[in-house]
Amino acid sequence: MPTDTSLAQMLEEVEGRRVLVAGELLMQNLVHGRMAGIAHHSPIPRLHVLRQDYVPGGAGAVARMLKIAGADVTLAGVVGDDHSGRMLLNHLAAEEIDIQAVISAPNAETATVTDVTAVDESKGRHALLQLVTPAEDAVDEESQSQLLAAAERAAQDAELIVAVEGEEPCVQALISHLRHIAGGRGVELVGVEADKVSRPPGADASKLRSLNALLWLVQQVRDRGGKIVFTNGCFDLLHAGHVNYLQAAAENGDFFILALNSDESVRMLKGPGRPVLNEQERVMVLSGLTCIDAITVFGTEDVCPLLDALRPEVYVKGGDYTIDTINQGERRLVEGYGGQVVLIAGEEGASTTNILRKIHEDDLR
Repeated sequence: MPTDTSLAQMLEEVEGRRVLVAGELLMQNLVHGRMAGIAHHSPIPRLHVLRQDYVPGGAGAVARMLKIAGADVTLAGVVGDDHSGRMLLNHLAAEEIDIQAVISAPNAETATVTDVTAVDESKGRHALLQLVTPAEDAVDEESQSQLLAAAERAAQDAELIVAVEGEEPCVQALISHLRHIAGGRGVELVGVEADKVSRPPGADASKLRSLNALLWLVQQVRDRGGKIVFTNGCFDLLHAGHVNYLQAAAENGDFFILALNSDESVRMLKGPGRPVLNEQERVMVLSGLTCIDAITVFGTEDVCPLLDALRPEVYVKGGDYTIDTINQGERRLVEGYGGQVVLIAGEEGASTTNILRKIHEDDLR
């Protein structure tokens, strides 16, 4: 099984490749509600349901992730000939994932997982419970044969096969069959644990993420009704003004992305001798702030490419900016897709430049 790091590497290598994803298919039901005290007749929490979303899970989630990363994805697996199965196939087809190798078994039942997320004033947003309806493994021999034949046909064009392990005998038979085919054709077969797909692919304590990893994280946040917040800057020699600004920015949504200027772009903006800390050091320092969920490094003249790709609901700017002095290309882009620009005033006297000036003055005494 690949580690989180190799999963992240896969995201960077699949663009334009034909990938076959095979494994257990399930439907995720994401319920979002607000805590409303205790039920009248029983001592149990009461939840007002605000929103309910359905998204593919298991191998379907892996297929979505790779599709977002630019792969040409075919999915192989089995669903029940039931409402959940039909809904799952419709979702996958709507995202342009090839489902010709997905078989609807007449006597099987599609697995479903219901995640209930609650919001209350004291605890904020938190997971409340998970309900699991396991699949009824009633895949008949004819459906099993159809599945293996469809997967074999799909494997003929695949440049990479991704196997999502499952406990069901039909899934194990499918993956074993594909492993044999891959070995005979010399095609790479990679195993993935489905529960790792929902985690941020990356390494160690750093929150640095590639664009493809960010796109997948953003999709998961939006699946759950969340809102993306985005800001950018140099953040050289992190100080109290930076921290207060970042904490205030994060409060405008559910997932906070910081785009960090590369070393070269900092030198262009601030002049020789800057940055004091290189981008790797700045990433590690900023990764220690709990208000930041992900960091990416950019070296372009503005952040229009990132804004266009991620489309954050809220774009935050700080310091001495006004709505008329921020980059107007960025403003038009955000407002054009329906996003919001939020301005957070900086703290007077709080700047890296002032810190460096004070250090220099102290050295001259």
